[in-house]
Amino acid sequence: MRAFGIELSPNVRSIAGKRKFLTPIERASIVTARVAGVSRQVLAAKFDYSLTAITCTVKRV
Repeated sequence: MRAFGIELSPNVRSIAGKRKFLTPIERASIVTARVAGVSRQVLAAKFDYSLTAITCTVKRV
């Protein structure tokens, strides 16, 4: 367990091990590749994120 008051970095995987936050560099890479025509499935496998995360990232820009 973590002690109360210890600040955690947002770039680490969660306790469950499945969720992590995209860095600005990853976001830019995903959007650039998607605009260039790379499929969502390829990007999800390359960056180890879900298809939903890829889709939402591209929609936000």
